[in-house]
Amino acid sequence: MHSQELCPCGSNLTYAACCGVYHQSQTFPPTAEKLMHSRYTAYCLKNIEYLWLTTHPCTRRPNLKNEISIWANSVDKWLNLTIIKVLQGGAEDKIGKVEFRATYLTHDEQHSLHELSRFVRHSGHWTYKDGIIGE
Repeated sequence: MHSQELCPCGSNLTYAACCGVYHQSQTFPPTAEKLMHSRYTAYCLKNIEYLWLTTHPCTRRPNLKNEISIWANSVDKWLNLTIIKVLQGGAEDKIGKVEFRATYLTHDEQHSLHELSRFVRHSGHWTYKDGIIGE
């Protein structure tokens, strides 16, 4: 992705000024919601390493990178991310939850993923712990 293109997360900022900062390891997302945005963008760009690194160590199963890769590569195109609700997850919090809906295309069919994601600070940085899939 060109750094001056709009970020896929829907922020209306360029990729370089938004999620690109986190993907290039220049800094860490300050909130759970920002991590959610950066992980969505990582799925859009199939940035498996970033997705693995931002997953809490207790959730990193031995085959997780492969599972992430299979899921990311099964999606033809991510269409949009809608944040529904954010509970905690601020700059000073230790835990947070972000409810979201992401729409995507696979084999020319539109699908939707609705999840309540749980985030936990690890070594001072936000990480994805797990999520509850909704309807």
